[in-house]
Amino acid sequence: MVINKIMYRISKSLREIYYSYYPDKDFLTLSENRMVWGLRVETCNICNANCIFCAYQYQKRKKRIMSEELYKKIIDDYNAMGGGPLGLVPVAGDPLIDPHILSRLHYARQFSNIKTLSIITNCINLHGVGVKNLLTSGLDSISVSTSGFDLELHEKIYRSKKAETMKSNLIELLAKNKELGNPCEVTIGLRTCQSLKEVMNDTDFKEISKLSNEVDINYYYDDWAGAITSGDLLAGMKLRPFSLLILRRKAPCWMLYGGLAILSDGTVAMCGCQELEGDSDLVLGNIMDSSLEDLYKSEQAKMIRKNWLNGSRIPEICRKCRNYNPYTFGMLKETRVKASV
Repeated sequence: MVINKIMYRISKSLREIYYSYYPDKDFLTLSENRMVWGLRVETCNICNANCIFCAYQYQKRKKRIMSEELYKKIIDDYNAMGGGPLGLVPVAGDPLIDPHILSRLHYARQFSNIKTLSIITNCINLHGVGVKNLLTSGLDSISVSTSGFDLELHEKIYRSKKAETMKSNLIELLAKNKELGNPCEVTIGLRTCQSLKEVMNDTDFKEISKLSNEVDINYYYDDWAGAITSGDLLAGMKLRPFSLLILRRKAPCWMLYGGLAILSDGTVAMCGCQELEGDSDLVLGNIMDSSLEDLYKSEQAKMIRKNWLNGSRIPEICRKCRNYNPYTFGMLKETRVKASV
């Protein structure tokens, strides 16, 4: 198993180096004209937690719920340009705070061009939406962010007094999903200072996690362009190291090819990883002023990619981003198969 992982990493690195010199031009043409990785829509930038690893605590832009008019224009535009995967995933916030989340999911689901629907939630307000309501809304996947069932630790990491509520909501979510025949893929993403073994020592969590599709654990955390430091985290939680610095100089990030992020006020950015305030040099404009397709295929978007590719300018927000992956990552066969590209 270890040898296989080592061999895969070597193979992946060699193929990415090859593509950095000899890019897959057909793939680049495809991804510059269609959102192959999908659209990320922030229907609200409000959260009911204040996680130590998240820059939500430093967010300055106005907290708001996206208007129905704005949301429907986004979905209509996305459908018109061919659609693809859709994630109602805030840059910083929780989608279940949005009082219109169910109607938004229903609206998107009526379009056959919307291939998949997904959300990420901390599960704290799931009872307010209704477990069955969410599972039968048309969602394909739900990713739950939690620290496990050590409730004292959850309060330290998520800085929420609702650990018991989260626990009961998550248990009900997984049990009801099974009862309904598993209409949704439910994965658990652990944000904790504990090891996976330590989290699984909790009998309740170990048993209920068997009903999930996957339990993953974050070993590293983003620094949100310097907003989060090691001092913000608990012992055992580490900042993600900078990677692929040599490739970064000449290979644009893969997030600039094949996707967009739209903030709650309609601001459109080429990437949502770090777009906390909606004012970076990756912002293309506002969806209410142009069509989604025009923004995606704009000269500004092309110039951002071109300038990075020829080494003349890397966007400021991208220079120290710890989520960087070269655009060659999107050319890998396994990446494209996973995304059905």
